[in-house]
Amino acid sequence: MSDNVQISTLVDETSEKQSLRIPLNAIHETLSTREIVYDEAFEELMTSLQQQGLLQPIKVRRADNGYELVYGRRRLAAMRKLGWEYCTAIVEDIDKQQAVFQSIVENLHRRDLSPFEEAHMYSDLQEQGYSVTQISRMISKSTEYIRERLSLLKLPQEVQRLVQPRQIRSSVATAQGVLAINSAARIARVTRNQEEAIHVAQKFIEERLSSEEIRQFTTLLRQTENEQQRQKLLSQPARQNVGAPEKEQRTFHTSNRSLGEQFHAKWLWNLKRIDLNQYQHFTIGYSQRHWSQFLELLEIAGITMLIDARYNPISQYKPEFSKSRLQNALEACGIDYRHYPQLGIAPSEGSDLEQHHDYETLFGRYSERLKIDEPLNMLKDVLHSERLAFLCVELDPQTCHRHRIALLLEQLGFQTLDL
Repeated sequence: MSDNVQISTLVDETSEKQSLRIPLNAIHETLSTREIVYDEAFEELMTSLQQQGLLQPIKVRRADNGYELVYGRRRLAAMRKLGWEYCTAIVEDIDKQQAVFQSIVENLHRRDLSPFEEAHMYSDLQEQGYSVTQISRMISKSTEYIRERLSLLKLPQEVQRLVQPRQIRSSVATAQGVLAINSAARIARVTRNQEEAIHVAQKFIEERLSSEEIRQFTTLLRQTENEQQRQKLLSQPARQNVGAPEKEQRTFHTSNRSLGEQFHAKWLWNLKRIDLNQYQHFTIGYSQRHWSQFLELLEIAGITMLIDARYNPISQYKPEFSKSRLQNALEACGIDYRHYPQLGIAPSEGSDLEQHHDYETLFGRYSERLKIDEPLNMLKDVLHSERLAFLCVELDPQTCHRHRIALLLEQLGFQTLDL
């Protein structure tokens, strides 16, 4: 083997890593069983390799029969398909456990992972001795998000096949005869056996339940411990047992709720008449909105990441929009969360706003700061890969600094819409 290996000029003695040019037939895959999907993205990868070469080396570790691949399976498969004989690889002297760990963590950052592949990787990390809390810190996801994914592994194959792999709102999923990821996770958490899980999944799809209806029904099922009452509940149409959220009934006066719901219904009606695909990013305020309404707007717009543009992400008036609770709730729905206080306006800056021109002066200063400090540079890794919603408090974007973020995004070539 050593006769075929040429050591390149890059050698990192301190970390026991080497960049080597090695034959592809000396590389073996034993750490991952994940299937290679030969799709359009794979063809693009092959084209990139042909035109630009291997820009990011794969990683291997030394093994008795050559080298064992740690990560870079798609790149390796593409190189083999192109007929390459050699490639540059990072060779690191690590043991089997470290190799498995690195392989899992690297693959967890791939965007084409199915929710079940992701869940299996979390399970593999648990088998390596890592707790949910440790995994959460490791990959910057909430513990609730990790547990949701792990719960999917409890589902029978009949239900797993119904799960839509990409993030999609529940009402759209059930209308298409599939299940949203968060709906499937709810089924996994509240059902007692495989037959019950299959029955509930079919019920959700047949009745085309919305996110809120699914949430209410699964909550009711979890609270129903008596077996006879449980079977009665399961035998009835789900909509027969769900209605307006109790929390909203308690919190809001009837007339206010009616007006708020009318406004929300009108806004949804307008949104559904718009081709939202023409917009890349969005802004949204949560004032005067229930949580379920807020989440429904994010789902309709297909938001994959929420950017919290508040200086201080705490809400005493609506504690569900405080940072930790908001992050956990969003990630349980498959929406990533990031808070950037640099995008916010400190309370001291907006303490003396009385007239319209005061707001204009404040927002003018804010726009200048955006141009000088360029805080959106922090988002350059997601501006082209995620569908973002920038969050602040006010319902009206004209009285909120987020509309200046939208204007800057449009100057950068992104179309935006306030939800």
